[in-house]
Amino acid sequence: MVDSCQNHNSIPSGQYREYTLGKTAQDYVYRRLKDSGLSLSRCLLENLDRDRVTIRTFLPTASKKEALTCFEYGNIAACRITESWLYNQVAVYLSKEKQGLLVFEDNCARRNDECIQRSVLSGEPSLCFFGDEVYYAVSGTNFTIDKIDAARRAAESAWVLIGVLTVGWPQCHLLDDLREMKQDDISRLARATQMIIVSAFDGEAYIIAEWH
Repeated sequence: MVDSCQNHNSIPSGQYREYTLGKTAQDYVYRRLKDSGLSLSRCLLENLDRDRVTIRTFLPTASKKEALTCFEYGNIAACRITESWLYNQVAVYLSKEKQGLLVFEDNCARRNDECIQRSVLSGEPSLCFFGDEVYYAVSGTNFTIDKIDAARRAAESAWVLIGVLTVGWPQCHLLDDLREMKQDDISRLARATQMIIVSAFDGEAYIIAEWH
C-alpha cells in the first residue's frame, strides 16, 4: 500500500490561503509539545483546553486534501511565503498586546553553549533562561519583523520549532524580568498563552493553535 503522504512530487504553484485544521492537527501539536518541548511546553500541556482551540496553517490553494494532514512531510510550500504569513500573525498579535510576548523554545541549545554566550554578549536575539534551558523572546513594546525573524531562526532546529504568543503581567518588566525565569514565571506564561506556533510539513510551513 502506497503511503499517500509520500506521493507529492512538486510544490503546488500559485496562490496561498489559510486552512482551518481539525483533530489530526491538534494531536500533532500536542505530540510536538510532549516529545520535543521544554518546560514551557510541558506546562502548556497541563493548562490547555482542547475544546476551545482553533488551528490554522497557510499553504497553497492547490494543495491536495490528503496533504493537509501529512505534517511530517515536505515538498508542499515555499518557506519564504509561509514565514511571511507567520511573521504577520505575530506582528498583528504584538501590535494589539503591548504587554505581549513572543517566546520560542530552543530544544537544541543549553545556556553554556558557546553560541549562546555570544548571543548573550551581543544582546540579539533576546535570551531568557530557565535553569539550563534556552528561550528567545520578543516584546510587544519594541518588536520588529527583523527581531521576530532573528528569534525564529535562532530557535528553529532541523526538525521542530515551538513558540508561544503570551502576555506578561503588570509587575513584569517584560524581558528584563525574564532573563532568569523561575517556575512561577513559566507557569504564568503558560496560563496566559493565547497561541502556540509549531513548525510542520518538514519545516516548510507553520501551524498556529489559538485558544479563545
